[in-house]
Amino acid sequence: MTDHKEDSRRRFRGPAHRAVAMALAMAPIALLGSPAAQAQQAGAGGLEEIVVTARKTEEKLNEVPLSIAAFSADDLLKRNVASLSDIAQYTAGFSFEAYSGGGTPAPLIRGLTQNALTDRNQNVGTFVDGVHVQQQGNIDFSMMDLERVEIVKGPQNAQYGRSSFAGAINWVSAKPKLDGWDGYVLATYGTDERQDLGGALNIPLWRDKLAIRVAGRISEFDGTWANNFAGGNRAIRTTA
Repeated sequence: MTDHKEDSRRRFRGPAHRAVAMALAMAPIALLGSPAAQAQQAGAGGLEEIVVTARKTEEKLNEVPLSIAAFSADDLLKRNVASLSDIAQYTAGFSFEAYSGGGTPAPLIRGLTQNALTDRNQNVGTFVDGVHVQQQGNIDFSMMDLERVEIVKGPQNAQYGRSSFAGAINWVSAKPKLDGWDGYVLATYGTDERQDLGGALNIPLWRDKLAIRVAGRISEFDGTWANNFAGGNRAIRTTA
């Protein structure tokens, strides 16, 4: 059981309160194939070896001539990370604010800001499995079945293009495993109608040759502020 962290806020229609949520995480179906188990096995023999793909090839983190903050799937689970704002709390030189309800997010690396929030050419480029996310409002998507998150600090124009003047964010999805079944289920329930349900399932179709991995997440949260406009009581529902 883990606690979901929420700030204490005041609602327009009620007294101050602290929102508390409880999260239930079911252990992976195939424990030996899970990222957490692999990290434990590596830790039993010494420090965990982190492999990154910031330069579009697999390299050991301590051998890459770049400043990179990398978070494995096990790191994200242990820290109860749910968004880029959570990652920013654990990353020196990186901050993130989701303005306009997330429609105009502002990632910031080493103080290098962009000219305007609505500027499509941002200073921090975002990539999902090597594909550039061009729509600004989509850069902080749900932490759905990730293998790793990489925050690359410093100018990366030569590697990623002009939108990475201050750095880059790499989302690396979990890859299908050929050696057996694997999966997990995550559930969160809390105050203010907070409900989250997500999971993933690895299915080997042809041993050592073909496998698929299916993941999904649904999230619902009414928010901590009352909306007095017409239809303001309707929850914001997101599906990934």
